Amino acid sequence: MGDTVSVAYPLPARASRGAAMVDAGCRGLYAPAMKAITPIARCLWICCVLIVPLAGCARGVAVPAATASPIASRKLPLIGVSLPDVASTDVTLIQKGLADNQRKNDVSLLYRSADGKAEKQVSDIAGLVRLDIVGLIVLPVDAAVIAPAIEAARQKGIPVLAIDTPPTGGMIDSLVRPDYRANGREAAKYSTETSTAKGATLILAANDARGEDFTAGAQEGLAKATAPVQTIAIGDTTEIAGVVLAAVRDRNVRTILAGDDTLALAAAGALKGAGLLTGVEIVGHGGTRDAIRAVLEGTLAGDVDLRLQDLGVAAVGGIAALARKKQPSSDVIVRIDGVDVPVNAVAGRLINRDNARDMQERWPDLMYAAAVTPTPTHTP
Repeated sequence: MGDTVSVAYPLPARASRGAAMVDAGCRGLYAPAMKAITPIARCLWICCVLIVPLAGCARGVAVPAATASPIASRKLPLIGVSLPDVASTDVTLIQKGLADNQRKNDVSLLYRSADGKAEKQVSDIAGLVRLDIVGLIVLPVDAAVIAPAIEAARQKGIPVLAIDTPPTGGMIDSLVRPDYRANGREAAKYSTETSTAKGATLILAANDARGEDFTAGAQEGLAKATAPVQTIAIGDTTEIAGVVLAAVRDRNVRTILAGDDTLALAAAGALKGAGLLTGVEIVGHGGTRDAIRAVLEGTLAGDVDLRLQDLGVAAVGGIAALARKKQPSSDVIVRIDGVDVPVNAVAGRLINRDNARDMQERWPDLMYAAAVTPTPTHTP
C-alpha cells in the first residue's frame, strides 16, 4: 500500500500534553500497529483516547457531583396569625397589611381563620403553637374565650400581639389598635378647616373607653374654636333621635362629630325624618360601607377611616421585634389587667367627597364617580 507518512496535527496545549502521554504510553505496546495505520486513522484513534479521560469517565474516575450554592436560603422566623374570619372585608384589609410588610421584617406568616367561631380560634392557636411558631398575632373572635389559649402560648415563651382587642384576663406582649383620640382630632379638622356651618358643634360618642378617647381628641381639636362645643355620651342608640333633634332645634347645633358610624347614620336618619338635615353637617368614624356611601351621597359630610391595612402593617413590625427579643414600637403604655402593655395606636384619616376614591379598595362596589349626563340631542 506504500510507505506511511507522519503528519503533525496541532492540538490545544492541554490536549497536546494528553496526546504526548498517550502516544508515549502506547508506543512500545502498539508500535507495530501504529506504523500500519494511516496518518488520519492514527489521529482519530488518539482523539478517541483523549475524549474518555477529558470527560472524567476513564478507568472509573467519578464525575464531580453538583453541589448546592454556598449561599443557602435563610429560614425566616415563623409567625402564627389567628384571624376571626378572612372572608370579612375588614379582616381582608388587615391581612393585606400583614402580607405587605412581612418581607420588610424578614418573617414568614402562617394564617388561620376561625370562621367566626371562638372555639375554632382556640383550636387554631393550639395548632399553631405545635408548629413551633416564634410569635403569635391574634384578632380575637371572643376576648374572654380566647384568653386561656393566649396564656398557654405565652407560657411556652411565645410572644403574643393582639390587634384591636386584648383578651380578657389574659396577658399579651403588645397591642395594636386604632388611635381613637387622634381620630377625634381628625374629625375635628372638618369643623376647623372645612365646615361652612355657622353654629355650635356637638360631639356625640358612645359611653365607653373608645368613646371617651374620641371625645377627648375632638375636644382637643376644637379647643380654639369660637363656636360653642357640646358633648353628649350615648349609652343606648334609642336615645339618639331625641338628643340630636333637641340639639339642632333648641341649641343651634350645625355640626355633629360622631364617635362611630352607627351614631352618625342614626343621627342623619333622625334629622332627615324630621326635615332638619339640611344645613347640618355630620362626620362619622369607622370607614364602614354605609358611612362611605352616605359621604358619596352627601348625607354625611365626612367620615374618619380607621386605615385597617395600617393595623396589619404595624402588627407585623411589632411581632417581628418581639420574636427577636426587642421592644416593639409603641406610643403609650396601657395597664391591662394589672400588666403594663405597650400600645401602638394607628391614626385614621378624614374622608370626604374629594378623596372618597381612596376607599375603592375597601368598598369597590360603591359608585365613586357621578354619572355623566347625556348631551341632549335636538329632535326635529
